[in-house]
Amino acid sequence: MSRVYVLGNRLYTGSFSFPVMCGSNGYTVDKNEGDFCTPQGIFSFQKLYYRADRVAEPLTQLPHISITPDMGWCDDPLSLAYNRLVQLPTSCRHEKLWREDNLYDILLVISHNTGPSVVGKGSAIFFHIWRSAGSPTQGCIAMSRENMLRLCRELSPGDDVILQPFP
Repeated sequence: MSRVYVLGNRLYTGSFSFPVMCGSNGYTVDKNEGDFCTPQGIFSFQKLYYRADRVAEPLTQLPHISITPDMGWCDDPLSLAYNRLVQLPTSCRHEKLWREDNLYDILLVISHNTGPSVVGKGSAIFFHIWRSAGSPTQGCIAMSRENMLRLCRELSPGDDVILQPFP
């Protein structure tokens, strides 16, 4: 098992480091849905999703699956599917994983507010591709496509990440 560190806007592993972006309101230990904060804490990497029509299957030891147009992620605190993968169409509020932009071409799900989810404590906290260098997220961790692929190659089941503001 290895550990990844995200300190402020920089990711560190044993072999490299690179810039990332967090939520526009920084980090918090009290994450709430829609607060634009990145949760602070230790989380495991759970699964990798990717757009096979846009990127080759990433080299990784993590469980991974190709995103299809009928995949979404529930961010509706009133739904029993809160903070889970859902099949579209669905009546709950959700994010589409099959996006027009490239943010979710490669997507790592972390264990924030999972098993079981606490209603309203944040959903869809992912590692994904950034809009542009320096562009903050709504609470996720974002990075360049090249660095996302590099990180995926390093990850194995059981690996975790520490997310925290720069000390």
